[in-house]
Amino acid sequence: MADSHDAVIKVISTENELCSEVLGGKLSLKNCGMIWDIENEEWSIEKRTSNLVLRNLSSQLFQIRGTDPIKSDISLNIYKDTNILEVKVNLSNIKQTMNLMDIETVSRTEDAVLNLYFTRLNDPDYLIAIAEIDPMLLFKKRSVLIHLDEVARYADWNNISIFTRPIFRKYSLEISDTRVTTAYTLGKSNIFQTVEKTNKSPAHLYMLPYGKSIKIVSEVLEDQDYIFESKKTLQFLVFNSNIDELVGGFAVNIDEFKINNTLTVDIPFRMPRDPLILYKNKYLSVNYLGDNNG
Repeated sequence: MADSHDAVIKVISTENELCSEVLGGKLSLKNCGMIWDIENEEWSIEKRTSNLVLRNLSSQLFQIRGTDPIKSDISLNIYKDTNILEVKVNLSNIKQTMNLMDIETVSRTEDAVLNLYFTRLNDPDYLIAIAEIDPMLLFKKRSVLIHLDEVARYADWNNISIFTRPIFRKYSLEISDTRVTTAYTLGKSNIFQTVEKTNKSPAHLYMLPYGKSIKIVSEVLEDQDYIFESKKTLQFLVFNSNIDELVGGFAVNIDEFKINNTLTVDIPFRMPRDPLILYKNKYLSVNYLGDNNG
């Protein structure tokens, strides 16, 4: 009887000549990796390299849909309040999907362009507008902002689709009411994040003192579960104004947010008047609406 923990092995057939080189001892298997062929919708094998060459992966139009941006090579986020599109490149994910050991150089073929075609919902024949993005500039800046007022004049954002001819393997699309600033969107790599004491900037979670408890209101949308990193709890550390004076800590059950967007958490200490609150999640933004928020 097979053990329930046995790994699942996927067997594929291929005519790729690299397999003959590996079997013949001319090429090390460590220098190869599996990639997903978008056009043929099958796995293929390629040599691993440190030089990224962008090229058209398909001659057909590919519809960009709402998937997890953290696991995408290129993420698109449209902010309804400003009609701005943010296009962000994920280098760590590209290294995996493009079978790269590292990214030392980036180049492209002449026809490898990152054009986005805005159409009527699910109708690539009804073209509304085109956004042309220089992929080399995107790699240099990591993200670009594009104003889409012209697109918004034609239709509501919920009735628009975006197509492209793919030069990357994984794209994602997210449509939000407004832009929420996080350590991830700012490109910061610090381990801990600080709960902001303000009511002037949008956030995913809002904290309010509630007697001997803390009330937490979530504005995380159903399709934004990736923000919580698949964790069951989110922990907070509370300090008295500075990091040298630890007061205590508490945790919230993330699954409960899916049932009710408001939680009340009892805390075994008195919340300082001007607390410093830290947490560990670079995709999440939290605001504290206490007595001194500005």
